[in-house]
Formats: sequence, structure tokens, C-alpha cells
Amino acid sequence: MTKLSGGDVLVRSLLSQGASCAFTLCGNHLLSTYEAAIGTPLRLIDVRHEAAAAHMADAWARVTGTPGVCLVTGGPGHTNAITGIATAWGADSPVIWISGGSEAEFAGQGAMQEIDQVALARPITKWSAAASHIREIPRLVASAYRVAQTGRPGPVHLTLPVDIMDSTIDESEVSFPPAIDWKAATRVAPNPDLVDLALGLLASARRPVVVAAAGAWWSGAGPALHALADTTGLPIFTIDTARGLISDDHPCCFGYADPLLNPAATLFAQADVALVLGRRLDYRLRFGNVFPRECKLIQADSEPADIGSSRPADLALAGSPAAALELMVARAANYRWETAQWRSALAQARAEGAEQRRPLETTDSEPLHPLRIVRAVRDVMPDDCCLTFDAGDFIQWARQGLPARRPGRWLRLGPMATLGCAIPFAIGAKLARPESTVIALTGDGGVGFYGFELDTAVRHGVPFVLVVANDAAWGMEKNLQIGIYGRDRVTAAELLPTRYDEVARALGAWGEHVDHAADLEPALRRAISSGRPAVVDVTAECAPSSTTDASVRRKLARR
Repeated sequence: MTKLSGGDVLVRSLLSQGASCAFTLCGNHLLSTYEAAIGTPLRLIDVRHEAAAAHMADAWARVTGTPGVCLVTGGPGHTNAITGIATAWGADSPVIWISGGSEAEFAGQGAMQEIDQVALARPITKWSAAASHIREIPRLVASAYRVAQTGRPGPVHLTLPVDIMDSTIDESEVSFPPAIDWKAATRVAPNPDLVDLALGLLASARRPVVVAAAGAWWSGAGPALHALADTTGLPIFTIDTARGLISDDHPCCFGYADPLLNPAATLFAQADVALVLGRRLDYRLRFGNVFPRECKLIQADSEPADIGSSRPADLALAGSPAAALELMVARAANYRWETAQWRSALAQARAEGAEQRRPLETTDSEPLHPLRIVRAVRDVMPDDCCLTFDAGDFIQWARQGLPARRPGRWLRLGPMATLGCAIPFAIGAKLARPESTVIALTGDGGVGFYGFELDTAVRHGVPFVLVVANDAAWGMEKNLQIGIYGRDRVTAAELLPTRYDEVARALGAWGEHVDHAADLEPALRRAISSGRPAVVDVTAECAPSSTTDASVRRKLARR
């Protein structure tokens, strides 16, 4: 009779649920799993920090729409992963977070690295559990996949004690549940009568807007969103992982749903009906106050508890955003749609914003303005390019100037705004979509968090381009300090002008440094064509973005 170790059972369990890749950092608790993975279809990507493993699994999930797997050792390996998991939690990203653990036999007796991992994970996961016997592993892994993908998606956690993983069991004593398409199995359509009411409100509106957010992406609403735009002409904005769900180049799509970054979105203040698809009204939509008080608010969400949680909804469509849109498309012909004049006003606002950016996009002044760097990236990126964005002032400029054209190709941080994610996001995205060019955008501060994941990319042959806007500062914090307290009060916000291209070359990656505008686009093209992990380090101006300017105004108003 064949004996299976706990590692064998875990690997088979993951494969039975459809996993093909796991992001990991080695530790004693994981050795039986690594041994079991050899020669199987489960690819292990070993990284330099556990949080990076979680970020890569998060990126995999956001790009593919299916769970990513993060596999770390217990104790400090588990705690190191927490920031990455919290980032996934904020973004509704289904990450399967599996940690090794100290011996179950000695629980409560002070075993090495003993900590209540299940309790630590609980606030930032949908489900957190630990195995008590080897035979439980297949059931628990299947449960993890189910919970991660049903309702509002999100990360889940499973602790597997090392003595359980090192134990064995007869193959005949375990069975492996098959993968289930939980998105299809649990898809719930909203009440059709309420959908008709929503269509009536939208059709009678003079200035309607549709905001597609994360829930639209996770529910697979892309085709229905396109059909709604083509059938009704309703103006659509996107945010979160829904960026690119309908291309910014579509005549009915007006880009980012953020008035601070997109002039067309400033006209939200004139909207009379707003349909929000799959997003709790958090700070990114000003808790619903991005729309005027008299605007009729329609929310479609798979989580009814999130409807009206910040601002009361005038109409609630509880159910899959994709199903809601499909019902709308099927019934839209029953209504008269007159949106051309409103779309023209939105298009004019967008065009005026582009014209206002043009001088900064075309200037050759030095150090290079962030928008000059953004323009060069835009000029070289192919249509199927996947962009990963970090935090900081440079990124706010990038969010203004770079289009989202394909679904699952625009990775932002989410509500946690976790600085440093761009590099591990890029590696996870490239592994998930190897056919796409991947460009990561960060500042020099952001490189410090996961810069050594370039080593991971080199070892595993994962090519992507990292654009570093190097202003020798924590740019956003420096600009906030200048705006609030004065230039002479800048504290703990300045860095050295480190040459990150040289760091990249030392790690075996491609690296180039750029000081002059004329050299930037050729350097980016060489980096893309190198077929290697590549860093283009650009001397950049520390220019405050519109987001920072707004933060300064808010903080000064509190005085």
C-alpha cells in the first residue's frame, strides 16, 4: 500500500483544486511539501521575503481571477506574510495562505515558533483554520478554495503543523475533492423587477454614470459591461481591479473613477443617477459623497451588507454584478437612451485634462518630470501590457497618464496602499500572463521593500521592466511636509540618490540609468527587448501630485 506524507497530501489537494503555481519561502515546516512537489505540475516560486510571496499570490489572483497560493513556514514566516495578506484582504483578492506550524503534539507547551497563527490570521481573512490530522488536509484545502471564491472574494488561511505534515497515511484512506467552479455555482441574479427600476432611473437621467469596481471584475462582468455600453451609450468609469474591464479607448469609457486624477470624473458632481458595480463606498469614492446629495444611487453587489453601508442607496441590486448587467442588457431595448450630450461633456473634460498635461509630458527639463516619464512608458507599452503600480507621488502622475486597455492588466494596491508592492506584483503577473509585457512603476522609496525580489525574477527567468522614478526622497511624504509645515521642516523623508540600475546588474538583471529625456524611450525599449528582469532608473523631479495637493488642503483645513 502506498504511503503518503502530509506534503504529498497537500500537493495533491492543491492540484485537485486547480493550482499550478505556489509562491513560497523555505522553512523546516515546508520540507515535506517541497519534496512532494518535485516532479509534479505544481511549480514552486521561492522568494526572498514571505510578504512578497503573498503579494505575488495576490497578483496571480487579480490577473487570472482565480485563487493564488502563498505557502510559508510558521512563526515569523507566518507573521512576515501578514502585510501581503492584508493587502489582498483590502482588494477582495482570493489568496490561499498556507502556513506551516509548530508541532500540534506540544500545543500550549512552548514549542519552537509556537504562536496562535489561526487567531492572528482571522481579522484579515474570510476563514482561518488548522489541521488536526493528515486526513483532514484535502477537505480543508477544498474548503479554503470554496470560501475564498464565494460571496465577496478574499484571502483564507490554513495552518498545517509540522508533525502532521511529516506523518504518513495510506493512500486508500484519503480522497481529494474535485475543483468546483464556485463563481458559477453560487451566482445569484438580483430581483428582475428591481433591475427594471434601475433601468428606468438610468434611462430617465440626464447625467447618468456607471462605476465598475472590483466586484465587476471578480464576477466576470466584462462582456456584459461592454454590451451595456454598446446598447445604451451609458458613460462608464472603472476603478480597482475593474480597470481595463472595458478599455479606456472605448467611446463610452471615460477612464479612472477618481476626480483627483481624471478631469472627466470631476463631473460626478453633476451626476443625477449613479450605478456602482461591486464596490463598498469607501474613501476612494469619498464614502459616496463623490456624487451630489440629490443623485440617485444604485448599488449592485454580491454582499448585501455592503450596500448602503456609507451612504444610503436609493436602489439595491443584491447579487452578482455580472448577472445584474446581463439582465440590464437583455431589457435595455425597452427603454430610450439619450446620452450623447452628456458623453460629449465628459469627453470634453477628458480632452481638456489631456491638454493640461501635455506641457509636462513633453518638457525635456531636468530632472525629468514624472509626466515626462509616464509619456515615455505610454509610448512604448503594447496594448496587452500589464501595469503594476506602487504608492507615492510618482504613481499618482502615472495613474493620470497611463491607460487601462485590457482586463486583469492594471494592478494597483487597493485600500491598504501598501508601498513596495509593484515588484512582487509584476513577478506574479508575469507568471500568470507570460505572453504579456509587464511594466512595474515605483519610486526609489518603494524599491527598498522588495528590491531583492529581482533575484527571484532572475533565478526563475521572469522578465519584466521596473521603472524607478528616482528623486532621492519619500516623495509624497516630503511634499506633504513642505505643503503643511514648510520646506525647512522636512524630516525623515530624504534618501540617497542610489543607482538602482547598478543594484539590478549586481543581481543579474538588466539595468540602465537615464538622466535625459531623449534617452528614456530607447532605454525602455531596450529593457523590454532584453527578455530579462530589467530596471530603468530615471533621475526624476520630486513633483507634488494632485492627490498630495488635495491632502495638504484637507490637513490645513483641520487646523
